Amino acid sequence: MEIFVRFAAPLLAVIGFVLADWFSVKWFESGNIYYLPIIATLAVFAYWLFGWVSSATSLSITSGLINTGIVIGSIAMGLFLRNDTLDLQQKIGLILAVLAVGLITIHR
Repeated sequence: MEIFVRFAAPLLAVIGFVLADWFSVKWFESGNIYYLPIIATLAVFAYWLFGWVSSATSLSITSGLINTGIVIGSIAMGLFLRNDTLDLQQKIGLILAVLAVGLITIHR
């Protein structure tokens, strides 16, 4: 169970949050209201997992871990699925943001 709490549940939460972000973009691009129940379901699932993992471990560590995953997942979606382009300053900023949040989550 510890492996699930430490690795699988946070990963599933990240996937839920990133997919909710993706579908929210699709909703606003298309104007299709049918995306809303998908977004709500994913968000509730992801927040439930987040709360469960945080209560079993540490809020500060869980927040940093999941937020780092969301940043990385959202950047990857934007770059690979939406063909977003970044200039050098944006790339450096995103790399520093991921490093900063990642360093905050490291504990002894």
